[in-house]
Amino acid sequence: PSLAPYSFHQCHLGLVKMATRPSTRRRKSSSENRAQNATVVLKHVFMERFGLDDFRELLGVDKGRLTTYGNLNQYAIKPALLEVNALSDFTVSIVPEQTGRRVTGFVIGWGAKDIEGKRAAYAELQRPRVGRKARITGTVEEMLPSAIIE
Repeated sequence: PSLAPYSFHQCHLGLVKMATRPSTRRRKSSSENRAQNATVVLKHVFMERFGLDDFRELLGVDKGRLTTYGNLNQYAIKPALLEVNALSDFTVSIVPEQTGRRVTGFVIGWGAKDIEGKRAAYAELQRPRVGRKARITGTVEEMLPSAIIE
């Protein structure tokens, strides 16, 4: 099986969909209204447990790919957390649940960022995508100190 990392649209979107709800100006169907009402009722829920198979489905990982926890964590979970926490107005944390030494599920927690965190996420979204991974991980090399530029 290939160990190529998944893109934002395959892995990260599942985490974003879980923690946010869409807002739209079009007329909502009755099923959407029920879903929105359920979201309002469950507004106090900030964590959810997933079995291993359900979590892999949430991330969009195909069967037979990233079969071990180490590969899943390295190529799907960590990149997803890094990007979602940097670009959204909420933070997500994922903790593996173990039975013995085997990972059997995950607990996902989320919460709203403070004002400064939301500003930083908005500022990053307004910048070009080129170099985003380096900026997020903090590995950007500056050619000149900012004091010289000004």
